[in-house]
Amino acid sequence: MKTTLRNLALSLASGYILTFYSEFFFYGGLNDPGTPAPGAADLFLLWVTYALMAYILMALIRRYRVAGIPALLVVGAAYGWMLEGGIVATVYEELPWSLSFTALAWHMPIDVLFGWYLVPKWLRERSFGFNLRVAALTGLLWGFWAVWPAQVVPLNGGRFAVFSFATVGLLLAAYALLGYLGLETFQPRRGGMLLAGALFLGWYLLNTAFAVPISLLILPVLLGICWWVLRRNARVENAPDLLDTLPGKPHWGNLLAWLAFPLIAAAEYIFLAGTGWQIPSNVVGYLITVPLGLGLFGWGCAVSARLHPRGKS
Repeated sequence: MKTTLRNLALSLASGYILTFYSEFFFYGGLNDPGTPAPGAADLFLLWVTYALMAYILMALIRRYRVAGIPALLVVGAAYGWMLEGGIVATVYEELPWSLSFTALAWHMPIDVLFGWYLVPKWLRERSFGFNLRVAALTGLLWGFWAVWPAQVVPLNGGRFAVFSFATVGLLLAAYALLGYLGLETFQPRRGGMLLAGALFLGWYLLNTAFAVPISLLILPVLLGICWWVLRRNARVENAPDLLDTLPGKPHWGNLLAWLAFPLIAAAEYIFLAGTGWQIPSNVVGYLITVPLGLGLFGWGCAVSARLHPRGKS
């Protein structure tokens, strides 16, 4: 029972981290003034969905002995495709580019690699100055990215400022909770994995697959590639997996340094909104991240499958 509760708490904390980078960081809290903002029930369901995906993410890391960034990218790709091709259907909307955006272009490097893995590692291991610089740079990127719907939705600097500080405050609390609980204590049980798989599969078959039948041909191939690579990785990997190498609580000073993240993002956003510039940051982001995501996935597969000259076949 204690293990189950701890697994649940770790999944909820990781789920919020993934929610932030997948949804809040992407959309910037902007909604059409003519439509109501998401209610508490909608936000709770969103959080629960990402908590489920966080459980699956951590279970894959345990099951396939993911000990390095290359294999983590492959797990991140599976996570992204399950989200965008299983929970929703964006993978199939603009083929072939939608295979990368947003599963490989956003979820894999930003949600999983940066937000879930690297930031907690830096909060624990790096200096205050390093965290302050990374937080400031991330804030600059967020402020630039968040103005992308300017041609459709009027920009509101005050609303973005409140949204950014509120969501990042919860993000820092999630990082602190993750460190307090300890990722190394996550031990997926057979029953939990079966339940998580059944929930995902049930939603996919009754919703996405029903609405987009071609997904029955595409999604199994995409996830099959990830499974093949991760299976080869598990056969030769001898190092402890990433969950065992990320224990430890973050330094409080480093958490405070990350307040520069929403501060700089809000200041830049307010400045850009005040100028009236309509910056196509969505186009810039798309052109950069689509090939980047594909390249990172290819590199992760090559190294994890031991096609790299230094690996074993």
